[in-house]
Amino acid sequence: MNDAMVTPAVGRRQLLGGLAALASGAALLGPARGLLDALPFFGDSTPFTRSEILSRIGETFRIVGGAHDGVRLLISSIAELPNTRIVVQAEDQFAARFAAVSGVELASDMYWFATKSFGKMPLFISPLVSDSGLTVGYEALVNRYVPKHADTGVAR
Repeated sequence: MNDAMVTPAVGRRQLLGGLAALASGAALLGPARGLLDALPFFGDSTPFTRSEILSRIGETFRIVGGAHDGVRLLISSIAELPNTRIVVQAEDQFAARFAAVSGVELASDMYWFATKSFGKMPLFISPLVSDSGLTVGYEALVNRYVPKHADTGVAR
């Protein structure tokens, strides 16, 4: 048999090892840059930071896909993270608050949102509930740590 004509087969162990390496790379990238920065965006890729959200108060986020496709939320405010004593990077540590545009109630879950400024991205939101038990809005907590290069001070 001619060795030049043989294509090496990828074994099950090699395939699983490659998938594990890909998953661990994604896991390392997620906490380092935040899940939102690690995933590809469709459309504009404005960073989801405190100042960018503040400049877009009143913008609509629309859920895409799933049982709640088309439900819209409005960015209403920015708040400090609950129980935060030390803020390391204020741009990447905040609570984004949303007002419901429709009467649909959403459970705490990950939803894909499409926005004019931020493109298509996943956000984990939780309902904000009043003392009387009514949902009064929703909140997404952002708490990323973006390491800086020691030499340049620039985020990786």
